[in-house]
Formats: sequence, C-alpha cells, structure tokens
Amino acid sequence: MFSQRLRALREQAGMTQCAFARSFGVAQSTAAGWESGAREPNLATICRLADYFGVTVDYLLGGEQPELDERLEAMHKNPKLGLLFDRTVRMRPEDLDAVLYIVRQMQRDE
Repeated sequence: MFSQRLRALREQAGMTQCAFARSFGVAQSTAAGWESGAREPNLATICRLADYFGVTVDYLLGGEQPELDERLEAMHKNPKLGLLFDRTVRMRPEDLDAVLYIVRQMQRDE
C-alpha cells in the first residue's frame, strides 16, 4: 500500500519521479524502489515523506486520511488555490513565511 500511496501523492503533486527524488534529496533509483515496492524507507524517512506531502504517516502506510473541513476542501478543489495549497506543503519555512507576508499585505490593501 505504501508504494501505491507514494506514487499517487507524487503524481497528484504533478512531479516526475526524478523531480521528486531531486526535491526530496534521494537518488531517483531510491524513489523508484519505494514506488515499486522493492525498497522501503526507514521510519524517519516515512515521517519526512508524510510531512513533505502533507499527509499523516497512517495514511502513507495504508490508513484513512482524515477529512478536511469543508472550507479547506473547497479551497483544495479550486484549481488555482489547490496548486497553491499543494505547493505550500513542500515549501521551506522561510519561503512559506514570505508567501504569508504577501497575503497579509494584500489583506491590508482591501
């Protein structure tokens, strides 16, 4: 189940296996091994993967994903907001702070 979930999450993020591996900091062969089920990451890496994709470890390992509240779900379904939502999950903290700063500045202009 892990390999299927990992591949689905990568594809939902619109990333090739090579781009994901580069972004996550592993060899493409490692990512391919995870997705094929030939290899399994250690627990620390599974936790990093869950954080990277914005899901729970339980979901990544085959459990159910907790449902988003209606507002978040509506935001995620909007193609433009969905893209922003998906990208912010993988942002470095300082980049996310910069995005939040811009949004706050836009709110002040209203």
